Amino acid sequence: AEGQSWYRQVPQQFNGAAPKFEGSVQDFVAQNPGLAEQLRNEAKKCPRCGKSCATILSFCNGCNHDLSDAPVEYTENVCMAFVYGVARGSRFPLGLSLRHEAPDVIVYDDLLARGSCHLNAIPTDCHLPDWRHLLRAPAKGLALMRRLDEASWRAVREQFWEDEAWRSRTFRDGAFSSAEDFRSQIYAGVNSVPSQFQIHLQYIVPTITPADYHAFLHGKRFVKDRWLPLEYVVASLEALIRHGGDLLVRAHEMSMDAIFEAIRAAGGPSYAEAHAEAIRRYNKTHRACANWRPEHFEAVVVQRHPALRPELFGASADSDPNAREAVASEVRPLCRGTAAGDDGVCPLPLPSPAELEKRDKAAIQSYGRPYGEDGRPTAPSYFTFAR
Repeated sequence: AEGQSWYRQVPQQFNGAAPKFEGSVQDFVAQNPGLAEQLRNEAKKCPRCGKSCATILSFCNGCNHDLSDAPVEYTENVCMAFVYGVARGSRFPLGLSLRHEAPDVIVYDDLLARGSCHLNAIPTDCHLPDWRHLLRAPAKGLALMRRLDEASWRAVREQFWEDEAWRSRTFRDGAFSSAEDFRSQIYAGVNSVPSQFQIHLQYIVPTITPADYHAFLHGKRFVKDRWLPLEYVVASLEALIRHGGDLLVRAHEMSMDAIFEAIRAAGGPSYAEAHAEAIRRYNKTHRACANWRPEHFEAVVVQRHPALRPELFGASADSDPNAREAVASEVRPLCRGTAAGDDGVCPLPLPSPAELEKRDKAAIQSYGRPYGEDGRPTAPSYFTFAR
């Protein structure tokens, strides 16, 4: 309770728009068969939580369930459903926790928020399943990415950064010298193989939750060969423009490795170097600004792991040289003062690590704020300029 009152969440923007299509994605496709390809993804559906996950992932990035044996199947493309103003999907309504909208862009809170502020920005005037289509016409692709970046930054600056209570309680004193310094340290990028087949810029604002930082340390966030930092995408498009613009017109038919090599040969950045540099920057930023204070939490999860991600030079992992796998998590109470019993043992019940992570996410995120009377997030807005 103390932590919930300390950390600040920022209410969403409500536009009052109703769905343009009162029905499900399946109903919409039945009435618009020519749009069927736009309204579906190829993905792995997590058998535990039901999340649509990218085919490249071996684990669910929602609940961490093993997806090694999960089949690839068609799932609903909720991003394009947002664009068309469809009322609901097969599992839940398709309203938005809105941050900004214009006729050609939507910026909204990510349902799978990694922290207090985690936004997605999508274009609404085109359908581009993934970043490879940006490379086919790099000048247009660069203009689109800049548009998404500017729209995302506008939402972050006006609704989060300029909120003094949010800023002062989310970050340590002196973490950022200015708004532009803060902007330069946001974790922005796209996934090379997305779970939703519409290009979307992820704008993950520091700091991420403690559980997500732990996952980050051993390589389960910003995964190599999937996560493309925005600075890498922009530099690649600029290199292709200088090269003449037509080098990768067939990019949508190429492998990622072939694309990375072609960009490098055209004078663009090395993906491996750009990714490693971004990971080290994210880590440095988090360690400098994270304001998670022990007095605002009731428990700590201790989990040993034999290896940390290789991009983090000098990082130490499990000290046991014979360790091969992560061992079971241990939950330890953080009791202070009168909260502890006479024997010094905390009497609080100890939830599982998964339950603690779920509770922290619900307490920290700005997605769906303000919550409804049932204590659950709300997402009541639909795209005003639905196609």
